[in-house]
Order: sequence, then C-alpha cells, then structure tokens
Amino acid sequence: MLRGIVTRLQYFFAIRKERKMLARTAHIDRTLIRRLRSRALPHANQLRYFSTTLSGKERPLLKLGMLLILAGVGIITFRYIAAHVDRVPKVGGRYTEAIVGLPQFINPILETSDADKDISSLIFSGLLAYDVHGELTPDLARDYTVSEDGKVYTFALRNDVVWHDGQPFTADDVLFTIESMQDPLYKSPRTFSFRGITVKKLDDFTVQFTLEEPFAPFITLLSIGVIPKHIWEHIAPENTALARANIQPIGTGPYRALTFTLGEDGTIRDYTLSRSQVYYGTAPYIDKLVFKFYPSFEEAIAAVKQRSVEGVSFVPQRLKSSITAGKYLVFHTFQLPQYTALFFNQEQQKILADKNLRIGLAHAIDKDRMLREAVAGEGQVIHSPILPGYVGYDPSLEGHAYDVPMAEAFLDKTEWKRMEKEGYAALVEAQHIKEQENLAKTINAAAQPPEGTTTEALASTTQPLVKEPLPDVPYLRVNKDGKPLVLTLTLIDTPINENIAYLLKDMWGAVGIQLEIRSIAANAIRREILRPRDYEILLIDEVVGFDPDPYVFWHSNQTEHPGLNFAKLANRHVDELLEQARQTNDRTIRAEKYQEFQKLLIGELPAIFLYTPTYTYLTSSNLEGIAVERVTIPANRFSGIANWYVKTQWVWK
Repeated sequence: MLRGIVTRLQYFFAIRKERKMLARTAHIDRTLIRRLRSRALPHANQLRYFSTTLSGKERPLLKLGMLLILAGVGIITFRYIAAHVDRVPKVGGRYTEAIVGLPQFINPILETSDADKDISSLIFSGLLAYDVHGELTPDLARDYTVSEDGKVYTFALRNDVVWHDGQPFTADDVLFTIESMQDPLYKSPRTFSFRGITVKKLDDFTVQFTLEEPFAPFITLLSIGVIPKHIWEHIAPENTALARANIQPIGTGPYRALTFTLGEDGTIRDYTLSRSQVYYGTAPYIDKLVFKFYPSFEEAIAAVKQRSVEGVSFVPQRLKSSITAGKYLVFHTFQLPQYTALFFNQEQQKILADKNLRIGLAHAIDKDRMLREAVAGEGQVIHSPILPGYVGYDPSLEGHAYDVPMAEAFLDKTEWKRMEKEGYAALVEAQHIKEQENLAKTINAAAQPPEGTTTEALASTTQPLVKEPLPDVPYLRVNKDGKPLVLTLTLIDTPINENIAYLLKDMWGAVGIQLEIRSIAANAIRREILRPRDYEILLIDEVVGFDPDPYVFWHSNQTEHPGLNFAKLANRHVDELLEQARQTNDRTIRAEKYQEFQKLLIGELPAIFLYTPTYTYLTSSNLEGIAVERVTIPANRFSGIANWYVKTQWVWK
C-alpha cells in the first residue's frame, strides 16, 4: 500500500515536470516563429488556402456573412450620401416644343396668334407679370401706388434693366409702348383696351397712368410687354407690320431671339431662343428653347410620338386618348379662366320667361355626368360665373342640384303638363281628323269655287295623317292646346359642344321636354347668331381673363352686340353691384359685391353654368420645375420658366 502511494507521487511530479518543460518549449517555439515572421497577419498568397481549412458547412456561412457585411456597408454608405447630397437644377440643355400656327408679329403691341404670344412672352417683359399662382407681381416695375379715388396709378421702375442689345431701359420705353398702342396708325389689337388712359413720365424711372373713371381691372392690362423706343421710333407706324424687328425682336425678357428657319413659302418653320445674359431677374436654367410650328394638333402630336419635339403647347381633349403618358411624356393640367354655360334668350322664346320652367330645366341637368362624359372629366362643375381662386368665389353658394323629382315638380307648375306618348299620338290623330272635317265642310259650303276648280278637286286637298315617330322619351309635356314643349339649342359645332347637346337632349327628354339641336360653324356664329341674338338657348364659352370682372357679361348695357350679355339680363341691382365692384381696389369689398351678384344670378337663373375647363400641356418627363396653376392664354404656361430645368447635378448639403 505504501509502495502504491509512493508510485503515484512519483508519477504526479514526473507529469508536472514534463508539463513545465513543454510550456518552456512552446514559449521558445513561439518566440522563434515570431522572429522568423515579418508580420502577424497572413500574406495574400496564404489567404488563398484559407478556404481549405474550412469544413463544408463553414464555407457557405462565411460567404453569407461577408455578403451581409458588404450589404450593410453599402446601405450605410448610400444613406449617408442620400442624407448629405441633393440633386439640383443645372444650367444648360435645350427644350423643343411643337406649336400649332405660325408666328408673324413677335411684338406685344401687334401680336395676334398664340404662336406670336408664346414667343413674345419670353422675349419681352411688362411692368407687372403673373406668377405661377396667377397673381400679379412687379416685373419691370419695382412697386406701384394707387390714388384714393382709384384713378391714378404711379409706377416706380427698376433702374437695373437693359435691353438685349445693351441699351438701358427707361420710362421713355413705357410711354412709347402705351402711346403706340393708342395710335390708330399702328393698328394694334389692344387699342381699345388703352382708350381714355393718359400716361405721363415723372422722371426716368417713374411713370403715371391716369384713368377717366375708376377701373379696378386696369392693373391686369399692364402685364403687356414693353417695346424698345430706340428700335421702333425709327420705323413709321404705317410700316410697322413690315418691320424686320417683328421677327428679330429686342426685348428685356429672360430669353433673346437667336435664330429662325424659313420655309420655301417664306413662313417660319422653327424659332430658337437663347438664355439672356443680361436679364435682370432670376436667370433661367434652360439654355435654349426651340419652337417648331405645325398646321394642326394632329401633326404636332405625331411629332411628339416620333420624338422630333419634346412637348406640345396644347392637347385637345379629343386627341388626349391617343397619347400614352408615362416614362417619356407627362401631362400638365392648368385651370382655365373660362366657363361653359347655357344662356336663355327670354325675348326670342317667350315660354322661357317662366321661372319655374328654367328651374325645372336646371334641376334636370346632371353636371357631374356631363363633365365626365362630354369632356372626359377635364374641368370642374360650377354654379356661377365667379370661378375658383378668383376674388368673390364662394364655394358655399349652391346652384340647382341634379334632382329629377324636383325638376318634374317645378315643370308641373308651368302650363306644360305631362302626357303619355300613346295619349299624345291619339290627340294628334284626333286633331288631324277634326282639321280634315273642318276643311271638308269649308269645301262643301263653297257656293262658288274658284274658276276652273271642280268640287272633286277641292275635296282631294284633304290629306291622310302622316304619323311621325314619337320621340324617345318616357312622356311628353304639352300645353292646353296639345302643343308639345320643344326647345332649340344653338351651339358652335365642336365635338365637345355636340357631346353636351346630346346629353342635354337625353336629360331634358327624361322630364318630357324635346330638344332640337342647331349647330353653327365657328366662323359664322358671330354674324348669324350673336349679332342678331338669334337663339332660344345658347351653349357657349365665356373667357373671363385673370380679373373676374363680369361687367361685360352681365351689365344691362351689354345686352346688344358687341356686348357679351347673351342672356340679355337687365337687372338694376345687378348693374349697381357690378359698377361698384369695378370701381374699388379693395379686394374685400369687391368680394362682397360679387358674392351678392352671384346670389342674384342663382335666384333669377338667366343662365345655367355647367363647368370650367382645364388646359392640358404635354411635355417630356425630363423637363422639370413646372408649377403653373392656371392660365388665361397658352403663353401663361411659361410663368415661372426661370425654375424649369432639363439638366441636374449632385451637390453636398
């Protein structure tokens, strides 16, 4: 036993000694290895053999881990960059657009076509300009004041403006522009607008306008471009239309005329504008604008599809479905300051003087359906002539909502009572028989028939009843004499108007009213219809402009041609409200007057207001920065063009 204990102790100490020797040996080995190696980490060549040390399960796990690490690093890097850089507009590039029509007078005092106005609006500046919200802001003017009586407008002009040829802009240019428009020798289409206005130069950078009577909308006239006196004073007024400066103009706007191409027939095929280097305002980003001119919208849209151009100034509703917007093309929709309405001529058709009849007609119209089906939803339903966004607009004002039972109730109050179609057919037949009997009695009672006419010949004049097909309506409305209620709608023969007319025929037919449609060519509507006021109900658009002043459309002194009071409304209270509203520059007072005016119109119902349309502008998707809300004329789409861009760059925040 003792020997066993001794043996175990010897073994224990022997093992302990051996371990100490191994530890010393390992330390020596590690020291030698460190002295032999030049670096602690493996060489690149050695890493090639790393995978051979891994098991079959470890290799895919290692790869997955490395991928996750790389993905994480990438995401962190991307987020960091995204948080610290911005994509911003860059100066440069060009934009090419198709315009329908041809430019002839790139001159604010002579311009007539949309093509003229499009280019003119970019080359010339006015005292005031419309921003993207449709609000007037100073442009060539720094500021202006209006006298207490509303007759005198004084403008302080900018003193840092030069023309594209380097000449300074002064008050003399403003005076020359206004006086030229007033001079009948220039034959300016704006002559009437500036009639009775006196303009005076107070100093080189101050001008003053004096009106004969207060006229709040006057301020809207001053967005017209100013022309350079030093160019045009040397051209006789009677030769203005022939001047080279009409197609190679000098202006103060953000773009200057660069080049143009003439076709074999002498017309301009394309026109290029270049970014002005002397523009006083915020310089635009786009370096060049190119306009190409086409005879029709169909050809202009075809050019977009072929990518000959990058946009079209306007897309008619009838052609919009032929264009696929998406990655390359974008539709821009702007509010138009115009409305479509039905005007009742109570003098031409006496039965329309019955207010219950007019109210019944209004309640029978489904305006939402009309907007949806007639104009593909491109617009907004309205109930008055003061449009959304304008002074005096009141969304709480309600018109006569679509309500067939209500329409029938009002129509039942008129002399026109309901009659089933079968009953009407029987009534017509009975009336015809009675007429024939009366004719026969007259013939038989004739003691001395006309010379050469026999009794048999006279008897043969009686005719059998020719049965006309009954209208496709649930029932008819007839008066006490059995005469059916038939109204005539007159309109310009456009696809949209015709769509509206046939919807009206259906809607009014549902309450027993027959509608006859009378289409007139656009070039004949003024001569044949508007001048003589020859219509019962007129379907037409009215353009109100940027200022909502409805005076020319509703004042009693505008009931005859060339006035635009198509409903021939003559209401003393309406006249007073319109006169007072246009004589004040206080927006609050104007709004109150227009709101009261609208309530009177809704109550009297001289017209039924249907909708206000929208303007569709087509551009390529790489054109950015468009922020316009509403336009009066197509040229207004360029409001805010300084913010348009086609090139971008990344910058650190």
